[in-house]
Amino acid sequence: MPVAEKALPTIPKNHSGDLLIYASDHRGHRLQMFGCITPSILNALKKDYVIESEDNSYIDVTKTGWYTKSQERLHHGGLIRLLRSHNNMSQGALGKRLEVTSKYISDLEHGRRSVSLKMARKLAEVFGRKPERFLPIDL
Repeated sequence: MPVAEKALPTIPKNHSGDLLIYASDHRGHRLQMFGCITPSILNALKKDYVIESEDNSYIDVTKTGWYTKSQERLHHGGLIRLLRSHNNMSQGALGKRLEVTSKYISDLEHGRRSVSLKMARKLAEVFGRKPERFLPIDL
């Protein structure tokens, strides 16, 4: 069996010193190991596997691009669109319940119009959520 050419650091998983290791061999077989991995076990793994883990620190998910894009979609009308779709409602049907036009709903969903406090209360009633959830500020 081949010796790993490069061993990268492992990822600390919690404060007790447990590690999570992802590795693969020359045939593409993958290995995942979690626990208190001693240096001798790690050295034995390095003989036959390439350690794939590259980061030895935690990542704050709120700082990732994925999280930022998700939050933007949910704060800028995406939540309305998500709830409307989840409830199998068209923009027109939601507009009728809120006593506005489908164009108004479209403008809310695409961020061309802000949600007023009055509209937030109506949306909350329709979707069973708190009005604050539809406002563009964090309360």
